[in-house]
Amino acid sequence: MKTFKKHLNEKLKNNQFRKLYEEERQIAELSLKIFKNRENKGLSQKKIAQK
Repeated sequence: MKTFKKHLNEKLKNNQFRKLYEEERQIAELSLKIFKNRENKGLSQKKIAQK
């Protein structure tokens, strides 16, 4: 049975897959930064939406 990491490494050999994977990874990282920043400032998603 393949591990996830081995499977991902095989898929990343495909240039189109790698490009899309990297784009999604960057979006996920940015989303986490926004979430952490909002949490650190004590703002809820509801408060942000009201502004």
